[in-house]
Amino acid sequence: MDSELTLVDPTPPVFLDFSPDSMINTTICRNSRAAYTISTELQGSTTELRRAGASELLARICRKEVLPDTVSFPNINNGKDLRRSKWLRRCTLPDGRYGSPAD
Repeated sequence: MDSELTLVDPTPPVFLDFSPDSMINTTICRNSRAAYTISTELQGSTTELRRAGASELLARICRKEVLPDTVSFPNINNGKDLRRSKWLRRCTLPDGRYGSPAD
Protein backbone atom coordinates (compact mmCIF):
# COMPACT_ATOMS: atom_id res chain seq x y z
CA MET A 1 0.00 0.00 0.00
CA ASP A 2 1.36 3.40 -0.96
CA SER A 3 0.86 5.56 2.16
CA GLU A 4 1.84 8.76 0.34
CA LEU A 5 -1.38 8.66 -1.65
CA THR A 6 -3.44 9.15 1.50
CA LEU A 7 -1.42 12.19 2.59
CA VAL A 8 -1.76 14.29 -0.57
CA ASP A 9 -4.77 16.48 -1.25
CA PRO A 10 -5.14 16.48 -5.05
CA THR A 11 -7.71 19.30 -5.02
CA PRO A 12 -6.09 22.64 -5.90
CA PRO A 13 -7.13 25.71 -3.86
CA VAL A 14 -9.93 27.91 -5.17
CA PHE A 15 -9.03 31.53 -5.91
CA LEU A 16 -11.82 34.10 -6.14
CA ASP A 17 -11.23 37.50 -7.75
CA PHE A 18 -13.51 40.46 -6.96
CA SER A 19 -13.90 42.88 -9.88
CA PRO A 20 -14.07 45.71 -9.02
CA ASP A 21 -12.28 45.30 -5.69
CA SER A 22 -15.49 45.76 -3.69
CA MET A 23 -17.52 43.55 -1.40
CA ILE A 24 -20.88 45.27 -1.98
CA ASN A 25 -21.31 45.56 -5.77
CA THR A 26 -19.06 43.23 -7.71
CA THR A 27 -18.64 40.22 -9.94
CA ILE A 28 -16.75 37.32 -8.39
CA CYS A 29 -14.61 35.42 -10.88
CA ARG A 30 -13.36 31.87 -10.45
CA ASN A 31 -10.58 30.82 -12.80
CA SER A 32 -11.10 34.10 -14.74
CA ARG A 33 -14.78 33.34 -15.41
CA ALA A 34 -17.71 35.19 -13.85
CA ALA A 35 -19.20 32.93 -11.19
CA TYR A 36 -21.31 35.16 -8.90
CA THR A 37 -22.65 38.70 -8.68
CA ILE A 38 -23.05 40.70 -5.49
CA SER A 39 -25.45 43.64 -5.39
CA THR A 40 -26.28 46.01 -2.56
CA GLU A 41 -29.25 48.36 -2.36
CA LEU A 42 -28.56 52.11 -2.24
CA GLN A 43 -29.14 52.36 1.53
CA GLY A 44 -26.54 49.62 1.98
CA SER A 45 -28.53 47.51 4.43
CA THR A 46 -29.22 44.48 2.19
CA THR A 47 -26.72 42.63 0.00
CA GLU A 48 -27.69 39.75 -2.30
CA LEU A 49 -25.56 37.03 -3.89
CA ARG A 50 -26.60 35.35 -7.17
CA ARG A 51 -24.93 33.11 -9.75
CA ALA A 52 -23.57 35.19 -12.62
CA GLY A 53 -26.20 35.46 -15.36
CA ALA A 54 -28.98 33.96 -13.21
CA SER A 55 -31.76 35.48 -11.14
CA GLU A 56 -31.94 32.82 -8.41
CA LEU A 57 -31.03 34.24 -5.00
CA LEU A 58 -28.28 32.24 -3.25
CA ALA A 59 -27.81 34.36 -0.12
CA ARG A 60 -28.95 37.61 1.47
CA ILE A 61 -27.07 39.60 4.11
CA CYS A 62 -28.99 42.19 6.13
CA ARG A 63 -27.05 44.77 8.12
CA LYS A 64 -28.98 46.25 11.02
CA GLU A 65 -28.38 49.24 13.26
CA VAL A 66 -29.63 47.85 16.58
CA LEU A 67 -30.13 44.09 16.14
CA PRO A 68 -27.38 41.69 14.99
CA ASP A 69 -26.64 41.44 11.25
CA THR A 70 -28.19 38.35 9.62
CA VAL A 71 -27.54 36.09 6.65
CA SER A 72 -30.09 33.82 4.98
CA PHE A 73 -29.86 31.11 2.34
CA PRO A 74 -33.21 30.47 0.59
CA ASN A 75 -32.39 26.80 -0.08
CA ILE A 76 -31.02 26.04 3.40
CA ASN A 77 -32.90 25.98 6.71
CA ASN A 78 -36.09 27.16 4.93
CA GLY A 79 -34.42 30.53 4.31
CA LYS A 80 -34.51 31.47 8.00
CA ASP A 81 -32.24 34.28 9.15
CA LEU A 82 -29.03 33.34 10.94
CA ARG A 83 -26.88 35.75 12.90
CA ARG A 84 -23.87 36.66 10.78
CA SER A 85 -21.57 36.11 13.77
CA LYS A 86 -22.74 32.47 13.99
CA TRP A 87 -21.92 31.84 10.32
CA LEU A 88 -18.75 33.94 9.84
CA ARG A 89 -16.26 34.09 12.68
CA ARG A 90 -13.54 36.72 12.73
CA CYS A 91 -9.97 35.42 12.90
CA THR A 92 -6.45 36.72 12.44
CA LEU A 93 -4.75 35.49 9.26
CA PRO A 94 -1.06 34.48 9.19
CA ASP A 95 -0.12 37.88 7.68
CA GLY A 96 -1.84 39.77 10.53
CA ARG A 97 -4.95 40.81 8.59
CA TYR A 98 -8.44 39.85 9.72
CA GLY A 99 -10.61 37.34 7.90
CA SER A 100 -13.88 35.48 8.31
CA PRO A 101 -13.79 31.78 7.41
CA ALA A 102 -17.21 30.24 6.76
CA ASP A 103 -18.25 27.37 9.03
